Amino acid sequence: VKSEKIFHAVVAGESRLVNEEDIKMSTRKSLHLAENYKARNIVMMPADCGTHDISDTARVQLSAIKTYLQSNKNCSLVNIFIVMEDEESFVVYQEYYNRIFKK
Repeated sequence: VKSEKIFHAVVAGESRLVNEEDIKMSTRKSLHLAENYKARNIVMMPADCGTHDISDTARVQLSAIKTYLQSNKNCSLVNIFIVMEDEESFVVYQEYYNRIFKK
């Protein structure tokens, strides 16, 4: 896949440990930056840096995406993909996606 832009999101705060607030802020900032560039499609990775519980990460990251989209009705983003490197993460994210977006 050829990308137009690549942004590196900083997730861990000053403590270098990932927490829920850092995941929320990083996700929101990433979405805002993508929208500033009028992106229609973006790809993200789980925002856990391999140090945070994947269930918490999925819940917080997907909730932040939903909140952002609800707060920005005229958002340019059409597709937001989160790529996984393992089956376990995929299953967890799919479960939380269904809970959060398909209520």
